[in-house]
Amino acid sequence: LTNSVAKVAFPAFSQVQADVPRLRGLYLRSSTLVATLVLPLCAGVAVAAPETVRVLLGPKWDASVPVLRALCVAIPLSLTTMFAGIVADARANLRRKVVLNVEFIVLLVGLFWLLRGYGIVGIAAAIGVGEVVRTFLYMRITHKDLVVGYAKLFAVYLPGLRNALVVGTGILLASVGLRALGWPALPVLGL
Repeated sequence: LTNSVAKVAFPAFSQVQADVPRLRGLYLRSSTLVATLVLPLCAGVAVAAPETVRVLLGPKWDASVPVLRALCVAIPLSLTTMFAGIVADARANLRRKVVLNVEFIVLLVGLFWLLRGYGIVGIAAAIGVGEVVRTFLYMRITHKDLVVGYAKLFAVYLPGLRNALVVGTGILLASVGLRALGWPALPVLGL
């Protein structure tokens, strides 16, 4: 999915690379759209993780629920920061992007080492925390490159966070209620 989006976004961003106000608007709209769609989806998956794992993989995989939840933090951040990376490519800010990726790799290695005692859950948590930090690192680059305030960069996530809160709360209330009634995982997941 990200490769397909990048193949479309890079030429579009490159065409307007010299027009910073236009590129800024394109970046903000693209990031907001992805955040608006992906954050609620991941919130729903995170809340319904026990049922999702049980239906798709079976009860023997229940220990993977925290992994799925941690990845539900990482995925939307990775998808939205993809556009910041594309802007850096389109504007030929490769040095900054390389430095950012080296910082990210060093951070991940450190987090993997710190969380090594927690197994696969620690690895997933490291990836989630790493993506949060990577998002802030890309915000720093985008702030300078597109002359856009941090408030606008954070605002990209607001529609998605609002939708995620509604979706997550709705699924949580439904699943808690249905679990209390003793419903099996498949009907709970279907709702």
